[in-house]
Amino acid sequence: MESGYKFQPSDELILRLLKEKRLNPHFSHHPIKDIGHICSLEPWDLPTESKTESEDQVFYFFYEPRYKYRNSNRVDRRTEAGQWKITSKDSQIEAGNGLTGTKKFLTFYCRGPDSKVPVKTDWVVHEYHAKDDPRYEKEFVLCWITNREASAYVDDGSETNTADNDAWVEESSVILSSL
Repeated sequence: MESGYKFQPSDELILRLLKEKRLNPHFSHHPIKDIGHICSLEPWDLPTESKTESEDQVFYFFYEPRYKYRNSNRVDRRTEAGQWKITSKDSQIEAGNGLTGTKKFLTFYCRGPDSKVPVKTDWVVHEYHAKDDPRYEKEFVLCWITNREASAYVDDGSETNTADNDAWVEESSVILSSL
């Protein structure tokens, strides 16, 4: 990872990136990596799949959700070792130009020795969904994953305004100004 560079986008910017991905499934933006489905790997394997190394153990991915049933809106979040469980109510996000979406918080639970009692881990996902729009070609979710124990990042609801983050936001705004 480059010295001094920290990718820490706002919720609004994440929605703008997600909108672009849903309008154009081939859209790519460094350091967000496309991954088939977040549950195709265990959480501890995801950092090796990331496009960047992260000192604060935060990794970003676009993925297509898989549903439990053909005509269902319930996402299948099971892996071989456990499952991601939603641990909060959806947060509504409003970005500029009428763009809206939701943010979900999920925690990974491993199967314990007694399969009826799952064991909570320190792995957390912040999952972003853009509100449905008939122009979207495909459904994608943007998420960022972190291991709370290994992470120096604390989500206290405040926005970080470092010079590096401001520079990244400015660069991204130029790229996405056509949205």
